[in-house]
Amino acid sequence: MADYMDIPKEVAIIKLTDVLLSHSAACSSVITARNAVMDYVEKGDRVLILGGSGGVGSAAIQILKQHTEASFVATTSPQADFCNALVADVVVNYHEENWWEKDWGQMFDKIIDTVGGGNFTDKAYWVLKNWKTRRMLHCCSWRRSKARLYDFVESDQIL
Repeated sequence: MADYMDIPKEVAIIKLTDVLLSHSAACSSVITARNAVMDYVEKGDRVLILGGSGGVGSAAIQILKQHTEASFVATTSPQADFCNALVADVVVNYHEENWWEKDWGQMFDKIIDTVGGGNFTDKAYWVLKNWKTRRMLHCCSWRRSKARLYDFVESDQIL
């Protein structure tokens, strides 16, 4: 692991002296989750988080449940106990079940992708609601803490 990393000054913040280094290291994940949730999720949205047990995903679950009044929060993770403790409504273990084939009862308004698209970005088509409002939030770049919103039709171009 590198001791230093060169970053743009506009994304740097000063660590408070009374905050442990290990705690401050998690701050970027929380900021990314906050930006995705508070900037793009609306009251009553049904949201699917891809990668709910990671830093961004676990923060997103908590922010969605506590601050946005999302009506339903589901996530994909093999760590179901952890995500359930964060109060996710449903957790799908992607090692055992394909999230895009699950009967969710209702479709999702938004998908927050903390994994990076992989080979399943095109599968979001099966779980998103109205084709005119299909949105995926890609929050997996280490270079920025700002989530990027893509129309679903453009999301297959994400790297």
